[in-house]
Formats: sequence, structure tokens, C-alpha cells
Amino acid sequence: MVLQGFQPLRAKAPLESHVLSAAILLRMPDVYEPLLEPAAAMEGFRASKYFGSLLYAAITSGQHDLARRLLGLFDAWAEQTTWPLMAAVKTGDLAMVEIVLGESGPAPGLAIDEAYFVSGHEVEPALARAARLGHAGIIQRLLIHIAVDTASFGM
Repeated sequence: MVLQGFQPLRAKAPLESHVLSAAILLRMPDVYEPLLEPAAAMEGFRASKYFGSLLYAAITSGQHDLARRLLGLFDAWAEQTTWPLMAAVKTGDLAMVEIVLGESGPAPGLAIDEAYFVSGHEVEPALARAARLGHAGIIQRLLIHIAVDTASFGM
């Protein structure tokens, strides 16, 4: 039975979002390049529920240049502060963590317990994930980002 005038609570992602995310994960620039600019111009462009966002696909597939480009193309991601950093930490790719952290330098004078949200990134969950995965270099970089004296930890 179909209800007349029924509208789903959440709009479906357009086909382009699935194609774009899959093409990025598969490293197929001939497929995703022509679609990136039109997608960025779409109002309310949604992530693919099957393949994730375009940025997530670029981060998890280790495409540094594309991740930099996507961070500049889609302003809406500026509000989503946890998952890009968490995804980069999970890959263990220090260069990708640097890209996600961006140009923001350390926040001088913060104690570790004050540094939960620094320069647009929630650092505490990323530190915990890096520790669980044994990514010492990423831990050190995150501690530097929040201006914790790593010498006191023997790093």
C-alpha cells in the first residue's frame, strides 16, 4: 500500500553520490573527475549511504591530493569535525592526518583536559583511537597539535 503524498523523512542520496564515492574508493579519476564540480554545486548534496562521503572515500583510499581538494570544495564538511580526523587516524597515514588537521597550528597553553575541541577538531577520540591502533607517530602529532609537551611522555 502506498500512501498518497508520502515523503520520506530523509531525502535519498542522488545516484551521483554513489558513483562518485565508489569511483574514488576504486581510484578511478576518469569517472569521478567530471562529476566533482557539478556535485559541489548541488544544493544539499548527500553522501552515499553505501560508500560514505566523498571525503571519507578519499581518506580511506589514501588519496592525499584529492582529500585536500575535497576539503576545499565542500564547505559543509567544516561542521563535521570528528569523522574526517577519526578516519585518517584509522588508516595510520600520518600525512593524511596532517591534511585533515590542515593549516591550523598548535593551540598554545592548553592542558590536555582542555584540548577536547581544538582548531575545529575533536582530538580526544582521535587520540584514543590512535592509541588503540598503536600509531605512535599520529599520537605525537595530535599531542603537538594541542600543544602538549610530548617530552614529558618520553616521545
